[in-house]
Amino acid sequence: MVKGADSSIATDSNGKVHISTRNEEGTGTTSEGSNGGLRYVTNTTGEWTWTDVDTSPTCGNDTDIIVDHNDKVHISYLDRSEGLKYATNVNGSWEVFNVDAEENVGWNTSIVADSNNTVHISYSDPSPIVDPPGNGYLKYATNKSGIWTTQVIDDDNAGAFTGSAVDNQDNLHISYCTTDGTRGRLMYITNTSGSWVKEMADEDEISVGVYCAIDVDTNGNSHISHYDYINQDVRYSTRK
Repeated sequence: MVKGADSSIATDSNGKVHISTRNEEGTGTTSEGSNGGLRYVTNTTGEWTWTDVDTSPTCGNDTDIIVDHNDKVHISYLDRSEGLKYATNVNGSWEVFNVDAEENVGWNTSIVADSNNTVHISYSDPSPIVDPPGNGYLKYATNKSGIWTTQVIDDDNAGAFTGSAVDNQDNLHISYCTTDGTRGRLMYITNTSGSWVKEMADEDEISVGVYCAIDVDTNGNSHISHYDYINQDVRYSTRK
């Protein structure tokens, strides 16, 4: 039996399923009481099979998975000791890369690929309120230049619960939550103008933006679902 947490799912052009998950088997030494590690599950052969892609006991949290236009798999995830990691089988076998090698940086990952199969990842250096001793940054990583580059795109208690999408012009759209004590705000940032521009995406500034997810329609309009944790409501925001 395969056991896991922080799972993400994607399908390929043949309708086959690809799942990334944190290994939660057995009793290990991590704070979550498991062996840890990044595990990949698929039914591409007609039967369910799994592979331990990264066996580090501190990795596998906050996974996100995509399948690109060539049916290659890309996974972003956190290693609490080694930062943001990325795994792919684009060259035929699994390879693991350390994208942002700062301890405990790489929570809340969201990964997308554009029309050129360039990979883009949004993630967080968490607020010290959420996860000490973090800085409260929303960060962005890409391999567009051929090597991984990272940058801070919001440094104001930002980055919790990121979601990312790419439009038909290969522009990035990212939703995320800012945290300030017990307050939560839904924010949106995009590089459609050539530089990063952010704005508040929900006028409620108290308790929204948690577990946000974003998609962009064919007209380039952004749609965000998110959670109001005080009123326990699912909310929807759109930008047209």
